[in-house]
Amino acid sequence: MKKPVTGIGFGGRFEVLASAPPPAEVEHSPGHINCPACDRARSRMVDPNFLGTLRFCEAAPVWLSSHRNHISVGTIRDYEQCIRTLTGFFSSLRLAEIHIGHFEQYQKMRAAGAAPWNRRAGPSRINHELNTLSQILGRAGLWKEIEAHYHPLPLPRPKAGCALTADEEVKLFRVASSNPRWKLAYWCSLLTANTTAGPGEIRHLRLRDVETNPPQIHIQEGVKNQYRIRMIPLNEPAAWALRQLELRARELGCVEPDHYLLPHRARNGQKGFDPTRPISSWRGSWEKLRTAAGLPRLRMYDLRHHAITRLLEDENVSERTVIEIAGHISNAMLKRYSHIRMRTMREAVDALAKKAPQKSGAALFIIKKH
Repeated sequence: MKKPVTGIGFGGRFEVLASAPPPAEVEHSPGHINCPACDRARSRMVDPNFLGTLRFCEAAPVWLSSHRNHISVGTIRDYEQCIRTLTGFFSSLRLAEIHIGHFEQYQKMRAAGAAPWNRRAGPSRINHELNTLSQILGRAGLWKEIEAHYHPLPLPRPKAGCALTADEEVKLFRVASSNPRWKLAYWCSLLTANTTAGPGEIRHLRLRDVETNPPQIHIQEGVKNQYRIRMIPLNEPAAWALRQLELRARELGCVEPDHYLLPHRARNGQKGFDPTRPISSWRGSWEKLRTAAGLPRLRMYDLRHHAITRLLEDENVSERTVIEIAGHISNAMLKRYSHIRMRTMREAVDALAKKAPQKSGAALFIIKKH
C-alpha cells in the first residue's frame, strides 16, 4: 500500500499517491470496430486537449504510458522518479494552468529544499525534472509559450574523470583487499577497473548475465542508453572478482537466472536478502577504503574512466575496440589521446610510401615537375 503524499502546491492542497497508478484500461470491441480502447488510445496520442484539461497527477501517468514501449527500463524508472517529485508541486494544477512563474518557483523551492514534498537538489536534477515536465506539456501543445521564457539552472563545471597512476592503482587494491568488510567494494571496483562497467551497470547484473566459459558479462540493465548495452570479455582479475561475487550471491539465496548478482537486503527490517531487487550501493565501504588508500576524492565511476584511459593509451587497441568494450565514449576523451593515435596513423601512412608501385609513381611525379 503506497502512502499518499500531502502538501500544498500552487494548485492548492492535494493528496495523491506517491506514484500514481496508470489509468484503468478499457476493453476492446470485437474486431476493433468502434473500439473504445483504440479510440481512447487515439485521443491520447492525437488530441493534445485531452492532456491539457487534466491535472498533472492525472496527465503524467497518461503521458508516461504512451512512452513505455519506446524507452528503456532505466529511463522509465527515471521518469517515474521525476514525476513523483513534480507531483508534490504541480499535482492539483491542470496542464493548461501551468506557466513560467511555476517553473521559476519550483527551481527556487527545490534548490532550497523549502517544501514538505522535496529534499534539496542540485541544478542538474532540477533541470532534469523540469525537462520531464516540458515533455508532458509539449505533448499537450502547451510548451512553446513557456519555452520562450524558461531558463534552466546553470550547471557547475563538470569534474574531469580521474585516471590512476600505476602506484595509486596498486595501493588502492592492496588497501581494498586488506579489510574483509570492504570485500564487496573491492570486488566491484576490481571489476570496473578491468571491464569499464560502471557501478550502476554492475549493480543491475543478474545471474543470467554472467557466463563462465569463456568468462564474460552481458551489460543490458542500468545503462544510460542503448549504446552501452554490450558483452564484455573478462581478463583474469575481473573473472576472479566475478567468481567471488557469484559465490556470495549463491550464499545469499540467489539461484534463479533473474536473481540479481548483488541482492538487496530484505524489506521492513526482515532478515536476509531479497534477490529480486538490486543492491542500492556499496558507497559506505568505498568511502572508507579510498580514504585509507590516500585517495579521498576518487569516485567509484572514476575507475571506469581509468579503464578507458588505459585502453586508449595502448596503441595496439583500436578506438573501435575501445568503444565496443566501453560503450559510448565522449569525444572529449577521444581527443585527449589524439596525439597518441596520430603517431600510429603517421606510421601507417609512412608504410604506404614504402610500397614499390607508389615509390615509382612518386619518382615520375618529381621528374615531370622538373
